[in-house]
Amino acid sequence: MSDIIEFLLPESFLHPLFYPVATTVQFNKQVSYEEGLEKDYFLFDIAATLLTQNEFNAPWINQKDAVTTVLKKWKQQKEVIGEFFQKRDRASAKVPMIRSLSYLICCLNWVNEIPVHSLQNINAMIVGLKYKPINVAERLSFITDNPDHYHSYIQLSQLFEEFEKQFYIIESKKSIT
Repeated sequence: MSDIIEFLLPESFLHPLFYPVATTVQFNKQVSYEEGLEKDYFLFDIAATLLTQNEFNAPWINQKDAVTTVLKKWKQQKEVIGEFFQKRDRASAKVPMIRSLSYLICCLNWVNEIPVHSLQNINAMIVGLKYKPINVAERLSFITDNPDHYHSYIQLSQLFEEFEKQFYIIESKKSIT
């Protein structure tokens, strides 16, 4: 049996920023977190709609490795986005901003030990999470509505900073118990 599967994007993942139209998604069960994050938005979460979490390296199970990888990717993206905004190149900043927004949404779910199930109502999903930054839904809404604005970049940076602090607190509590 092949480790690579191809399937139609579930309707629950259709979203104007990430997947405006239905598309085919290819998933390799052996893909690393880093490769998966670069390949498609929410790749592991989409795969969870078709596979059981023990058929691949589910990031909400292996949170520490997955979230650490995402935080590393964010720090790389943050520099690139910052350079675009310094040059006042909003158009070029938009794609990495959207990618980074997807990273944050994934991390928020994964640290709460669940995959992203849908992009249909992101704010309602985020509000229901136990671990999340303060006022995250309102802030995400602003970023989603204005992904190419400098203030969205500042909000996203602050959300990642707050999330990272929470993540390491959660991890330290796990090592104590």
